[in-house]
Amino acid sequence: MVIPKEEKFRRIEIIATKEILVYANLDGMSDHYYFELVNGKVSLYKKIETKFTDLEKASTPFGSDKPATFNTTSPVFYITENNKTLANPKKERDFMEFFPDKKDALKNFFKQNKIKFNNDADLVKIVKFLNQ
Repeated sequence: MVIPKEEKFRRIEIIATKEILVYANLDGMSDHYYFELVNGKVSLYKKIETKFTDLEKASTPFGSDKPATFNTTSPVFYITENNKTLANPKKERDFMEFFPDKKDALKNFFKQNKIKFNNDADLVKIVKFLNQ
C-alpha cells in the first residue's frame, strides 16, 4: 500500500492497530512517514524502511537465480524536543548531551532501569520519563 505524501495526510491514525503515522522531516533530508510512539513535549518517532532487491541472474549456466526480495532495514528512532532532533540514540551519553539540563535525572534513571536502545518499549519508557 502507498500513502500519498501530501499535506492533507500529515497525520494518519490506524484505528485497528492504534498506530499513528506522521508525515514530517526529522532527518533533515526529505519528508517521510514515521510511526509516532510518544507525543508530548519530548516526542519519539520510528522510521521503518523496506528495500527492494531485484532479481539476480545466475552468473553461470549451472548456477541458480536469486529471486527478487523485500528486506526490512533496522528501524531508526528519532527523539524531538523544541524542533531539535536526536537521531538513533545508541548510548546513555547521547541522551545526556541532548538533554544537558536533565543529566542527573537521566543518570539515576539509567541506573535503575536496564535500557536497550534498540527496543521500542525501552525508548518509550525514557521519553515518558523525560515528559514528566
